[in-house]
Amino acid sequence: MRTVPTRDMLCIAFCTCFTLTASSAAAQTYPTKPIRMIVPWNPGGTSDTTARILGPNMTEGWGQQV
Repeated sequence: MRTVPTRDMLCIAFCTCFTLTASSAAAQTYPTKPIRMIVPWNPGGTSDTTARILGPNMTEGWGQQV
């Protein structure tokens, strides 16, 4: 089983926080289609689980399906 380095997890957390903060300041209707989050690691791993947990929160924050 491959573990995700702490640096990668910190990068994912930073990008998510930055995106959620930046999106709340912009009041635009773009995009009109659901947003697809691509996690470049194995399914069932830590990164996949984190993305699945963050997806609904991002949907709430953006008002757009993730």
